[in-house]
Amino acid sequence: MFKKNILIAFLLINAVSFSQEIVNSIPIELKRDSQVFQSVDETSKELTLFIADKLKTKAIRLDAKMNIIDSLSASKSEKNQTKIIGNITGVHKTTLFFGSSNPKKITSQSFDFGSKAIIDKTFDLDIKDEIYLEKFSVNNTFIILHLVKSTNAFKLYVFDSAGNYDVKNIATNELKFYHRSNLYDTFADDFLPFEPSFSLQKISPESPTSLTDSAKKRKCYYDKKKIIITIDTNNNFTQLINIDLEKYIATGKIIKNTPYKSFNTTELNSNSFLMEDNLYQIKTSSTKSILSIKDLEDNLIKEYEISANKSIDFKNSDIIQQNGSAKSTKTIDETGPFIRKINNLNLGVSLYKINDKYFTTLGSVSEVRDSGPAVGGMFGVVGVLMYYALSNPTLENFNAYANRKVVYFNSLLDKNGNHVKEDLKPLAFDKIQSFMMDKKDITSQTIFKINESYYLGYYENKLQKFTILKFTD
Repeated sequence: MFKKNILIAFLLINAVSFSQEIVNSIPIELKRDSQVFQSVDETSKELTLFIADKLKTKAIRLDAKMNIIDSLSASKSEKNQTKIIGNITGVHKTTLFFGSSNPKKITSQSFDFGSKAIIDKTFDLDIKDEIYLEKFSVNNTFIILHLVKSTNAFKLYVFDSAGNYDVKNIATNELKFYHRSNLYDTFADDFLPFEPSFSLQKISPESPTSLTDSAKKRKCYYDKKKIIITIDTNNNFTQLINIDLEKYIATGKIIKNTPYKSFNTTELNSNSFLMEDNLYQIKTSSTKSILSIKDLEDNLIKEYEISANKSIDFKNSDIIQQNGSAKSTKTIDETGPFIRKINNLNLGVSLYKINDKYFTTLGSVSEVRDSGPAVGGMFGVVGVLMYYALSNPTLENFNAYANRKVVYFNSLLDKNGNHVKEDLKPLAFDKIQSFMMDKKDITSQTIFKINESYYLGYYENKLQKFTILKFTD
């Protein structure tokens, strides 16, 4: 049965993987250490490809159909620039922000296609007794979020497209912390080797979230108006901290998780995932799991129970176990072993919206199992050892389960949390993965999303061209 299921899945994915569309192929010669990343103007849907090596960066602007409009080139403005940490993208202008080993110094480089100008700027930040948490490119600003030790507050460094920056101090004195007494202690908790202290996992709404990310106990979600931090360090509840990006104040909420009495044990594991205005909470023992869907006023919308002696009635896939790579995969036929496995690993649930439905993954993942680089065979080491290290969550998700054990199943839910009984169709991720399996002599891969389509870009070394393909869910 296992071989038959895998064969059917393989044929299904490959049958649709070749429906991708070649949207452009750009003749260009890249150095071996070159890396490619991108920014998208959400208004015009124009794309700017940045091709960077150790000495310079070339920006190529493309229209919505991926045809080249024009380009600009610039040398590095600072010798100590080590990586790109963020960007602001507007109409005909993109500003890149560079970090270095000195956290107090941020440099920016603006590529203005309207005036054909390249503008460099340096910012000296007054950082004292602070801990970096995360960074965001949102609403025509670039934001760096810090935790201030002495005042137990958040501090935001907010950069705008005009080349200015402001500092916003956000107090948390009015918030009630239950598991730990204050904000600092809440972030000081560590869950090693999977999750260190003072870490915060950013969740990108643009792509499916891997269990490696969703199993983190401290996550953050963001849009143009707010950053929401969820904390699941206590099995009794999920704490939400809402940072308002217009008023620059913090408010908090507590969403209760399934009570202990539903499990008859205190040996429990729990986590959550925020999707739009609903919180999906998972709680499990060694014999039972409960998925609860609540609104942000703590009202229960839907609940699913997984018991060891019953089949899972809301799953749309087999239960899958991977051991280090997609090539080492098997199915689990019984519910009992599945519950025990997910309870013993790092528990998580994630959702990805496709039209008006939610592709849901429920399971657990281990820490990295050896000291080797945790990269998938699909992209290889070259795709990770980047001189310019602009975070690409979509690309990172392809390598999420390398050198890890992961156990999960997929389900399809509607907006009210009801189970949708239909066959799962391969996601754009599946199609890209299938397509990339046979690609050998390629480098500088990048993946991005415009509207509802995904684009894969890669450099073909022998042909000396950069190709962009389009995939859809």
